[in-house]
Amino acid sequence: MTRGLALANSIVFETKPFVQNTIVSGLFSANLDITTNKRDLDIAITLFDIKPGGEWVQLSYDWQRASFAANPARRRLLSPGRRIHVKLMARCTTSRLLGAGDQVAVSIRIVKQPGEEINYGTGRPVSTETIADAGEPLQIRWWCDSSIDVPQHHP
Repeated sequence: MTRGLALANSIVFETKPFVQNTIVSGLFSANLDITTNKRDLDIAITLFDIKPGGEWVQLSYDWQRASFAANPARRRLLSPGRRIHVKLMARCTTSRLLGAGDQVAVSIRIVKQPGEEINYGTGRPVSTETIADAGEPLQIRWWCDSSIDVPQHHP
């Protein structure tokens, strides 16, 4: 039951149902290999527990600016048109016992909605960018060796 969830502009991956109870606990990480036409972008990742009846329960959420992913103290802009590796580590931990039959879903999206600071990808300070600076629409190629690691173990 994803009604009310903002998944329309997301890439969503789901695990197979767990055969036994599983504990998801710790910080998730993402290793994303991408090619984009912009110098920066903001990536949001949300983890969900999907119950056997179809209910989605949010486990964790994090968004990060790709240019600060490697080092939050120093901005490193992306190279448009070149394949790059972006490693993200969640900043908030999660811990939940998932029952047999539950699944984990991972939603990945680019932050571009009203109410949030929008990164138009110019490489200038994001707070100074406007829609007039956006230029061509954002394009991303997601390479198949990208991965998400969700720490889990069996009780």
